[in-house]
Amino acid sequence: ADVMSQILLQKGFCVVKSGLKQSIKRGAQLEAKRLKRANNLTRTPQEVAAALFGEVASFSTHQLSRPDQEPPVAEQHLRQVDRGLQDIGMCIGLASHLYFRLGLTGRDSGVLHHSKMPEDRSAPKLRDGYVAAEHLTRAAAKKVTLLHILGPCPVTLQIVPREDPKRVFQAFVQGDAIVAYRNDACVLSYSTRGCAVAVQVDFL
Repeated sequence: ADVMSQILLQKGFCVVKSGLKQSIKRGAQLEAKRLKRANNLTRTPQEVAAALFGEVASFSTHQLSRPDQEPPVAEQHLRQVDRGLQDIGMCIGLASHLYFRLGLTGRDSGVLHHSKMPEDRSAPKLRDGYVAAEHLTRAAAKKVTLLHILGPCPVTLQIVPREDPKRVFQAFVQGDAIVAYRNDACVLSYSTRGCAVAVQVDFL
């Protein structure tokens, strides 16, 4: 985490392999699939997709149960992924003030992102201004975001520095990986041609 903090200071983001057990990764993928099948995911309005990870990557989302609560049966493996991100985030938080003068004192609940599938219809139009304000406020907050990409399909990351929007970094991820980035330094989105799920935890 100390090395990650140094990279976050220098570049604003880093991408690392997770080393997550295959059983946990596969279990999280299955839980995401079941949540989608049971219509427990929330469709992301077109107008706020850019405040997340893009219309394809964040086509639908689901807020996980609070980290201080026992995980429900439907989120057993997803919450293990969440806990892994929390452990990393806490270590980064200890060094955050030293390296980039950002005092991280807490975290938000984890969010599951599910990509758009061939059978999915177009994203709905935004009808509630409060929803837009909530997404924009969350996106604008100064924070470090950890995103655990779980596959199963490959994704292409696109990272754009805020100070130089013409300079775009891309990375191809096959399997699973963890992306850490400072939202005051860069903007992250990703695309896929198949099913890709990810868990996001913000540290503020």
